Amino acid sequence: MTSCQNALPPPLPPATPDNEAAIYTHRVGILFENTDSEGNPLHQLAWQGAEDAADVFPVEITSLEIQHQTDPEPEIQRLVNQDYDLLIGIGAPLQQAIREVALVNPEQQFVLIDQTASEPNIWTIQFTMAPPSFLAGYLAAGVSANGVVCAYGGQDMPNVVDYLEGFADGVRSYNDQHSADVVVLGWDPDMQTGAVSASLQSSGEERQLILDYFEAGCDVFFPVTYTINLGLASVAQERELAVIGAGMDWFAAAPEFEQIWLTSVQKNLDQAMFDTIAALAHDQLNSGENYLGTLSNGGVGLASFHHWDDKIPNDLKTELALITQALIDQELAVGTGKGLD
Repeated sequence: MTSCQNALPPPLPPATPDNEAAIYTHRVGILFENTDSEGNPLHQLAWQGAEDAADVFPVEITSLEIQHQTDPEPEIQRLVNQDYDLLIGIGAPLQQAIREVALVNPEQQFVLIDQTASEPNIWTIQFTMAPPSFLAGYLAAGVSANGVVCAYGGQDMPNVVDYLEGFADGVRSYNDQHSADVVVLGWDPDMQTGAVSASLQSSGEERQLILDYFEAGCDVFFPVTYTINLGLASVAQERELAVIGAGMDWFAAAPEFEQIWLTSVQKNLDQAMFDTIAALAHDQLNSGENYLGTLSNGGVGLASFHHWDDKIPNDLKTELALITQALIDQELAVGTGKGLD
């Protein structure tokens, strides 16, 4: 399958208050796992993208909370029977259940996130995280006063490794361009190994790792986790250290620690949801093309520098802009360890 590059026709007329029932062309159900959806930043981002799409296209969207995470298949099957044109699963616990239901309902269209699928009725939303992580590594190396930056992953999964690989490669590129010797702890791009563990956040490993990084002089942290370590955040705030978020803009997700966020390597799930629903509205979901979030289509990128903006040299910002364009134009490939010529 190939990636969707947003080559969509102009927007269709949206529904109006007077004739919503008559003008809706598609029904979309957004399936959330049974967690606090209103307090979950990723859930909020997904829902915002769906709402934005509903404002532009004649699509009815409904938020559907799956209560039984241990056996969600019956609930998903019940929703299939309610004639939704598309069901989108948000949350890892729902992904396998959706696959099972999709197998016995070949006429129903589904969406999986951060997954691959060969089933013709499953559309996938994926993101290329190495390029924006490369930018984050380059930035981290450029602002580090101690010449030591660090990273770790909370899950041993390929997409987590993509973050770490891109970050380490960005540091290496900065060193090459500036004849610098910034050290990156937590990932060895040559050996393809580092501080990645599925048990990291559920044990004392993360705390000890953070303490080790502090002792080594790390002043820019890149934790690829989906929850923030309060110990790291508190110490970073106290010592005025920088933290780069992963997956979403953590400045918005954790405003109580807004001073620490240098930037975030974010999946723009709202953009992905908008583009997916737009494809449905134009009857393009059955084309066999999946959504791939990239720098070029706005599916991934660096968040704002927020409170750190004035601390980042203008020359470094210019370099980042040039590197971003080079990555978009495929003049620079992540994994080479090379910078701009």
